Amino acid sequence: MADSKHHDRASRDSSQDQDEDEGAAPMNLADLRAEAAAHPDNAELQGDLARRLFRSLCRGQVAKSPESRAGRLDELRALCASQPADVAVRTCLAMGLFNVLVDAHAEGAPDQRNACLDGLRELHAAHPDDEPAGRHLAVALLNSTTYAHEAGEFERRDAILDELRPLAAAFPEDEEIRWCVGQALLNAAVDAEERGDTPNRDALMAEIRELTG
Repeated sequence: MADSKHHDRASRDSSQDQDEDEGAAPMNLADLRAEAAAHPDNAELQGDLARRLFRSLCRGQVAKSPESRAGRLDELRALCASQPADVAVRTCLAMGLFNVLVDAHAEGAPDQRNACLDGLRELHAAHPDDEPAGRHLAVALLNSTTYAHEAGEFERRDAILDELRPLAAAFPEDEEIRWCVGQALLNAAVDAEERGDTPNRDALMAEIRELTG
């Protein structure tokens, strides 16, 4: 599948990536956890904790340990459950799930990879109008079509593609989601071309034209 493309890591939104060196020295993570627990209604503290937990998934020893990554994700899930209306917290969870999915696949850990995909599905189901949750699910599903193809699991790839298609309709103004759907369709069309499946190739290309028209 020569034209296959997917995303490697979730990038942090600039509004969420304030330099920790700015202003006062940041609290250590243990103190931040304690402060956030003592002030559950303080949205700024909850957001700070979510960002710190997400950053820990991207660097240092936590990022290298599947067990530590799982622990941080559990913390982010619990924080998201306690702050269901906080978009910043929810976005940190979505980015964390996606990044761990990519890392787990690279490390040959399909159980953790699939658990992260399920986590993104659950997050989107709980917040179907939330664009960051939908966007990270779309990118994860695009990657998952590639992973399934590489494993020769073509029925699973097509099932994931069926799951990805409705996201474009759910978020018609989101260019990244539409790109993910279009790219997955293109990858499938290239594969159909290589296998000599002209009817399927033509049907997929017609979908792409409708999506981009």
